[in-house]
Amino acid sequence: MVRNEGWNGRRSEYDQIQLVPIGDLNTAQIAFEAGDLDMTKINISAIGKYRDDPGDNTLTVRPALAYTWLCMNVDHPKLKDVQVRRAIQQAIDVPGILDATFGGAVKPAYGLVPPPLAGARSKNIYPYDPEQSKALLRKAGVAGLQLRLDLSTSTDGGTVAQVIQAQLAEVGIDLKINQMDGAAFVAAGQESEGDAWKDSQLRLTTFTTAPDASWVTAWFTCDQVGIWNTQRTCDKKWDALNAAAAVELDQAKRAAMYVTLQDQLEETGAYVFLYHGSNAWLTPKTVHGAWTPDGQWPLFRDVTGA
Repeated sequence: MVRNEGWNGRRSEYDQIQLVPIGDLNTAQIAFEAGDLDMTKINISAIGKYRDDPGDNTLTVRPALAYTWLCMNVDHPKLKDVQVRRAIQQAIDVPGILDATFGGAVKPAYGLVPPPLAGARSKNIYPYDPEQSKALLRKAGVAGLQLRLDLSTSTDGGTVAQVIQAQLAEVGIDLKINQMDGAAFVAAGQESEGDAWKDSQLRLTTFTTAPDASWVTAWFTCDQVGIWNTQRTCDKKWDALNAAAAVELDQAKRAAMYVTLQDQLEETGAYVFLYHGSNAWLTPKTVHGAWTPDGQWPLFRDVTGA
């Protein structure tokens, strides 16, 4: 990118900014450490390294407007029984996953709406309880359950998947991890891309969002089934409440409506809320970075030298 001389706002300090597409954050981190980059996003799991010893660098960490969850395809034969889905929910120890993956750098999510947005929940309905999970599987008459977890390739996502795999093994569920290219992962959940969605079982998904709960819940309606609603949960009453919440003017009532909407999603058994995460960036001390408030996007025209 080159400076736009016709721009009437504050003049950028740089004549040119070069963008280098790097799909893997570990690779980007290595390139930064080698001096090939002046700014890069890093994995959440790398935050601790630079927080303890930033060296000649500046670490910037901001809470993300994002949500990561484990979703289950309720139309798959192995997952049609809500007791099986509930067993999976209660077999997963979210704090354990986050400690193993991020070393305490992020907190557990209790829903899809990220705090501090109005409508964020403060607790789950179905907590981690492996003994209850085993009981539910017995009640459902299910033994030797084998499932597949699809996810987009990433270092942090791979670690999360491995911890989930170990936790499900403790209740007798054999989980196969299937890391995929990002485009293939998205396509595998969408009806417009073929029949791969029929084989989808569990998916590890992250969405980013705008700073309002209506942007979070918009993707879980009946008309999003086969598009972004890869759980394929559909309830017209849920849709009606979601539509009403979007236009409610009483802010306290509106927040309560979004809490109820997330409660109802958890009741389906098709959602395990994991984390909202952080956006972490590295710059050398010779560069002052600039980002959106949640750290999702760099603001290049506001980047300055030291």
